[in-house]
Amino acid sequence: MPHQNNSVDEFIRLCLEDAVTHGCEPQAHPLSRAVPVQASVESARANKRIHARTKDLANKVLADADAVYSVRGYNERARQLFGEIYLGLDKGDEYDRQATKINIAIQALSADEAFRQSLDATRGKLEAAPGAIDEAVIVSVLAHMCTLWFDLPDGVEIVEGGGRTSTPPQPPALCPADYGVPSACMFYADGDKLMSEDARSIGHILRDSHASYIARLRREGEKPKGIVSRAVFEAYPEGDDDLIARSIVGVMMGMLPTTYFNLKFVLAAWRAQGGATFTRLQNALSAHPGNNGYERAYAALAEPMFQAIQGRPMPPEVWRTATSDHTLGDENVRTGDQVVVDIASVTASDLESGKTDVFVVFGGDRSARHHPTHACPGYEAAIAIMLGTITGLMEPVAAS
Repeated sequence: MPHQNNSVDEFIRLCLEDAVTHGCEPQAHPLSRAVPVQASVESARANKRIHARTKDLANKVLADADAVYSVRGYNERARQLFGEIYLGLDKGDEYDRQATKINIAIQALSADEAFRQSLDATRGKLEAAPGAIDEAVIVSVLAHMCTLWFDLPDGVEIVEGGGRTSTPPQPPALCPADYGVPSACMFYADGDKLMSEDARSIGHILRDSHASYIARLRREGEKPKGIVSRAVFEAYPEGDDDLIARSIVGVMMGMLPTTYFNLKFVLAAWRAQGGATFTRLQNALSAHPGNNGYERAYAALAEPMFQAIQGRPMPPEVWRTATSDHTLGDENVRTGDQVVVDIASVTASDLESGKTDVFVVFGGDRSARHHPTHACPGYEAAIAIMLGTITGLMEPVAAS
């Protein structure tokens, strides 16, 4: 089927808008020009870039059973922002040292609790600000969930905020807004072209604010109360405080942009054309029996939510660096080539063929026996947050 560019183009537009806000020149992104594609794997040798556009090829790159791909390029970019994190390490002893305890803690997050907490936060926001737009609700919910999981935003080093309105950026850091810029710079194939001075400044603000938070805990002889930040805190010795701070930045950066944009895009799709889809699903939720709120919402809303995500996924792509010569599909891949997992094409193809599957959006299925190293450990909790927020918007007042 033809390559689906919609989600990628939209991501480029959003990144450009944010980058321009933070000081970049308002010029067209090099990938925003349409390029005809004839195959599922496209090679552009001048740029040393190869696209995995089918599900089989995408999963092959993500799983990397032959150990021919590396995420090291993420840390090459992260060094310019807030420093290296385990999301930029390949499987090995150092990755295991940094990531194992954190991933266990993230995977242990309760979907039921995340649903209830995000539902309560949504209703609380709408009670305090009746008629609040979806984006404002999402910002408030995500900030609230971060306080539960990370103790941040704390109102001092990091505050709730959905976007910066002036440049150059100044402290404090904004949650969730400031985590989007470094995420785009790191995980988008051409993210290095978004690496403006202000993007670096935002990365430095995040690094410094998280470091100050850890230093304050040390001074006061305390440990984080949030389940995830506490796991990070206890995963490393005291001499690794800088790594602790960077790792918390990385975990929050992995969660926030994906959850924010997928929620925003799902709601935008459902509210389009007079909101007929939103109303239909609202009625379906209302009519669905059951006392368990999460199970009820999942049964009524999960499949259409997944399908909306498939139509406009965030992220629309991730990338790897080839570490040896090999073949991918019909293409010869050379050491050093950039291999792009075209998530938007994979999900569009599945959607067209009637398959509902969003695991590729989250880097693969971490519950699988041989899961990709960087498959999201917080998949279930993220889905629960999205369903809790949507349920709160559909049912802003709890049933008596």
